[in-house]
Amino acid sequence: GDGGSIANTGVILVKDTPETVHFLDAWWAAGTQNPHTLYDLRHEQSALDALMSSNAEMRVRVAVAGAAAFNTAPPFYKTHTASSFVLHLMFEPYGGLRRRVFSEIASYIVDGHIETSKMQQLVRTLPLLAETAYQQGMQESSRDEDLAVCPSLSPPP
Repeated sequence: GDGGSIANTGVILVKDTPETVHFLDAWWAAGTQNPHTLYDLRHEQSALDALMSSNAEMRVRVAVAGAAAFNTAPPFYKTHTASSFVLHLMFEPYGGLRRRVFSEIASYIVDGHIETSKMQQLVRTLPLLAETAYQQGMQESSRDEDLAVCPSLSPPP
């Protein structure tokens, strides 16, 4: 889950079946019919929580994977491995890190395939890339709240 939610709904996999369509319709309805989910910060997660807590049939038919099954938990360089399914750079606002990492990955694509040896090397250098980007972000702003919101802010006068 995510902060008390049943599941973080950032990544979902569904099978195209009538039951799935019924589930998605019920999930949508839970988000529009429950006043406490309409304006919640995590709207779709709150709607899923409402649906799952009120519907035993849904709880039996929906599987929730562990956090690392399809994701990389922050800080990514401590949890990402070469066999990770997804590299998710959430909460990584420092020094253009996302741009740097994904530009590097793009350079490894040859004829639609990623060069595995280069990708493995990148995974090994992720901690150094993160530290370098963090230091760059600290030079761009001396306030933590600026780093979390906008890494390009100049230090206060």
